[in-house]
Amino acid sequence: MEPVRVGVVGIGSMGLNHARIYSELPQTELVGVVDIQEARGRQCSARFNTTYFESYQGLFDKVDAVNIVVPTSLHYPVAMEFLKRGVHVLVEKPIAVDLVQAKRLVDYSKRHNLVLQVGHLERFNPAVMKLRDIMGQPIMMECSRRSCPTNRNLDVGVVWDLMIHDLDILIHLVNSPVQDISANGVSVYSDYEDIAQVQLRFQNGVMASLVARRMFSWSISRALASPTPTNSAWAQICSYTSSRRGAESFLLSSTQGKRGSGGMMTQAATTGPSSGPRPASSMPAKDAPKPGKPLSWATSS
Repeated sequence: MEPVRVGVVGIGSMGLNHARIYSELPQTELVGVVDIQEARGRQCSARFNTTYFESYQGLFDKVDAVNIVVPTSLHYPVAMEFLKRGVHVLVEKPIAVDLVQAKRLVDYSKRHNLVLQVGHLERFNPAVMKLRDIMGQPIMMECSRRSCPTNRNLDVGVVWDLMIHDLDILIHLVNSPVQDISANGVSVYSDYEDIAQVQLRFQNGVMASLVARRMFSWSISRALASPTPTNSAWAQICSYTSSRRGAESFLLSSTQGKRGSGGMMTQAATTGPSSGPRPASSMPAKDAPKPGKPLSWATSS
């Protein structure tokens, strides 16, 4: 079987990793990379023995599939152009800036029998995959995701940037439509919310509370679940990840409890090396954080 011809559009921190992986996979041929910064694009193409293209249009008739790793505001127009030329698409999360654009991409790919996949990598996090196996029926779920201040993804807020991972995980774990949403956000150093707090209630009665901040560098998610038919256990899974500095997933502990005693608390955590909050001098955009205007941006029932 011939290898799949693939191109990568956008060679930032994530795009560089995608290009590296494609160059290593025997099932793919990395045809080329695209970036608006020529020096970075040529450096990447030399490193992975491929071709640099100044414009993504140069890939149209040369690839079977494309990996789109550009700012979120550009996901829809770039992805749609490739789909209209019969190219399968893997686009970084979030799929688009709003539901209208997302639905157009999904509908077009279905009508033309094209693969459209979104890079929700947390679905394949070993901790999350293990959580599905050991968790009973969830009752209450809490998610907190934090990162250091960054110059990346400032064309969207922290919900699209970070919280979307936890929303995706919750939807798959709970497996029930959302009934009520209450949410608030605050802008600290970007034009969008940098801190967000969301409460969800699903039709099956499960409640969820989520917090996302572009201010710190660790994440933790936990779920309170009812006992499984076979046991009531305290289990903790930790997944340690550090890009290009190694990755490790491990089960910290699983202590069996007495059947019928209370419930089961399952906690999945993702932690990475941290030197603490950055000093004000290294903050992006608006320099040092300062109180922003509270945003009540998504309340519905």
